[in-house]
Amino acid sequence: MKLEVHFSGQSLLPPPQRAWILKKIRALKLLNEERDLQVSVQFVSDAEMQALNMTWRGKDQSTDVLSFSAQEGEAMPGLEDILGDVVISVERAQAQALEFAHELQEEIVVLFVHGLMHLLGHDHELSKTDADKQAEAESQLLLQIGLRPELALCGRA
Repeated sequence: MKLEVHFSGQSLLPPPQRAWILKKIRALKLLNEERDLQVSVQFVSDAEMQALNMTWRGKDQSTDVLSFSAQEGEAMPGLEDILGDVVISVERAQAQALEFAHELQEEIVVLFVHGLMHLLGHDHELSKTDADKQAEAESQLLLQIGLRPELALCGRA
């Protein structure tokens, strides 16, 4: 399975960090997927994220990552391989990287993996069991690409 990723808003990140992030994301292999999948990644400011969070979730605050699935609702022929969009607040990622004492680019990959898990059907908000399953899935993907599995967003206290 190949993961095709499209970036937008990447001017919020320095070029070396963008290249490192893209390399890590492209190294992800979803072992139970037999098809190539497409994901769009958009980097936004906290203000933009707050507006999105209000519009789509009714929460008037910023958040670190939002996922918008293209697979929910009525099926659209020809678009089966498009998973959806992952939107990441660069400002929130910077704050969390400082809080958890690792690099910004690592935090962005953690946020991407978390968003990707939502696009693949995981939902940690349903139950403790679902949260544990998502944390394990995130940890496995991070380990696969050489990041510490304990960085998994879903596994944070």
